[in-house]
Amino acid sequence: MTETAKLADVVFPVQAQVEREGTFTSGERRVQRFYPVVAPKGESLPDFQIAAKLGAKAGIELKGGFPSLIFPQIAAEIPAYEGITYRKLAEVTEQWPIVGGGDLYYGGTSYKNEQGLGVHLALHPDGDAEPWSAGTAASKSADALLAVPVTRLYDRGATLTPSNVLEPRLSHPFVALNPSDAEAQRAADGMKVNVGVNGASAPVTVRVDETVPAGFALLPRSMGIPLDGPTEVIIQLVEVVQA
Repeated sequence: MTETAKLADVVFPVQAQVEREGTFTSGERRVQRFYPVVAPKGESLPDFQIAAKLGAKAGIELKGGFPSLIFPQIAAEIPAYEGITYRKLAEVTEQWPIVGGGDLYYGGTSYKNEQGLGVHLALHPDGDAEPWSAGTAASKSADALLAVPVTRLYDRGATLTPSNVLEPRLSHPFVALNPSDAEAQRAADGMKVNVGVNGASAPVTVRVDETVPAGFALLPRSMGIPLDGPTEVIIQLVEVVQA
């Protein structure tokens, strides 16, 4: 189990995506089916079956036995999926680029898609724009910095941390500072400091970066630092005890 799961009172044995079948919608609005690649471990179940069992305990009937029973409900209740069937997602027709032959220059692969091309969702018709507000800007006190979370490809999340192959490539906690802010904090590149955020303190390494705006600090996500949005932080030097 992950460190987070160890803190839970109840843990549901959910199958991974590669252990079950189902559907997903990509960022290009293509709805596709996926299929199990490996056998599930132990007594784990698909998430939809667990939801159905919980619903039954609460007196709510959910069709959670198979994806083929769930998808018609999605198509009936979500307008964008209207008219799409689970069987249609498995249909295969010829599309460009032509793949499956000996010419890999244009096709990119010699394997034919025999599991379904999926369905491309239509764009929403033009209509009135929905109002949107950016909200109030984050504020900070005079002696603090405004930390902004940034994403690193190889973070220390639950997906990558267990991998012995990727572990040497994982990033380490750091704080990126503008040179003027680093000088004001008496911090140098590579120095260890403590970052105080949301009532917690975490040790990080300083990275002096001219591209960081003055008054701001960049902190990576999924590094054990509780930060999910622009937040005021305090930088404290780590005391070095000499023997």
